Amino acid sequence: MCVIGKLLTKRHLMENIYSKKSCDHDKNLQPSKETVNRILNYSKALSVMNTKFGKIENLLN
Repeated sequence: MCVIGKLLTKRHLMENIYSKKSCDHDKNLQPSKETVNRILNYSKALSVMNTKFGKIENLLN
């Protein structure tokens, strides 16, 4: 298969995965407080610096 054919096939697969509607039970999912706190604490500790060489990500722990 040529490169373009592979890309189109991959795109078609991704469209099928991401365009499907979620099930009704997925709407009822609620993260625990621990999960929310862990994500918030990680985002508070993450520092991204823009340099002339690109972005540098630091985890400040």
